[in-house]
Amino acid sequence: MASTFSSRLRLEKQATGEHSNTWGAVLNSAVIDLLDDAVAGMAAVAVTGGAYSLTTVNSAADEARMAILKFTGVLTSNSTVTIPDKTKIYVVHNATTGAYTLTLKPSGNGVLIPQGLKLIVFCDGTACSLLDEEGPILTAGGTADAITLTPTPPISAYAVGQKFRFLPVANNTTATTIAVSGLAVKTVVKTGTDNLGPRDIRNGVLTSVTYDGTYFQLESEWQRPVDGTFVSVGNITIGEDNLMSYILPANQLTKAGTVIKITATFTTANNANAKTLKMYIGGVLVLNFALTINQASGIMATAYLISAAAANSQTFSASGIETVLNAFTLTSTNGALGFGNSTLALTSANAQTIQFTGEGTNTNDIVQTNLLVEVIYG
Repeated sequence: MASTFSSRLRLEKQATGEHSNTWGAVLNSAVIDLLDDAVAGMAAVAVTGGAYSLTTVNSAADEARMAILKFTGVLTSNSTVTIPDKTKIYVVHNATTGAYTLTLKPSGNGVLIPQGLKLIVFCDGTACSLLDEEGPILTAGGTADAITLTPTPPISAYAVGQKFRFLPVANNTTATTIAVSGLAVKTVVKTGTDNLGPRDIRNGVLTSVTYDGTYFQLESEWQRPVDGTFVSVGNITIGEDNLMSYILPANQLTKAGTVIKITATFTTANNANAKTLKMYIGGVLVLNFALTINQASGIMATAYLISAAAANSQTFSASGIETVLNAFTLTSTNGALGFGNSTLALTSANAQTIQFTGEGTNTNDIVQTNLLVEVIYG
């Protein structure tokens, strides 16, 4: 009588009297070793795009049996990986590169695994869904600013404290709503009751919202780059010249306690020319300091713009170092700064230009190498 195989993990079930004198070796290799794979084994699968099916082999090592699937390779097109129509839980790591997607699916619905993430995938025999310690991860439907979510099973009513996690399929562009399971549309807000701005929800970035009885509260990243218009010149020529500038979008300073963190780096030429570095916010000169001459320096400046409780009121602080690790003195039209504070009166709802300029004699006396602007929600 011939061996048979288990329906899910393809383990060998030896028939009575089979494999005389070798049944122990078969048990070890075709059952125990494969159970080890199913519980803790990892398959490294290289993909480049298109269709790929995980290998399945009775009583021998294969990819589909493994507990962990790590996908590598440079994608040149969207990749769909087919798995068996069997109940199973996988840990999936998408370590691919390239601007394309990777989807894991049986014969029914599949799930998209964002690049760089390690996610738990639940398969019920015909379809897959994402799970982790905070519940399922849904794929958003609807439009960029009117999102629909369809959990399984559906919910029949909203309840305070309900949390939904989803992968957006587009960047939002303005105030945004979510409807779950075909129920009433609810507005998504941040930091209390503020409507969302452009790209607060981002394509492919795992997003969480919690229902508070009225709104869906966006559980935003605590710190992230701010979108806006960026202009890079990079170096001065003669006199005061633009280096780099950034237009902070409107309404970024309307919420009290919001911090705009500005980090900039520069290099200077090793010569005797006088060199001055300046910073403006909303056309107001906030930093004005002389740099060391006769020295090729590397400079980093860090500044914080903090919205106050009163409308159109902010505090500003900054510090900086040169590569020789001497702290330079920062002064402004609002008084000495250093590690201290100064008060500004920018219109909170307006877009504001953040600009660095330099004064020198020769081209490349000062070169700006980087400008990073981040928002830290209060």
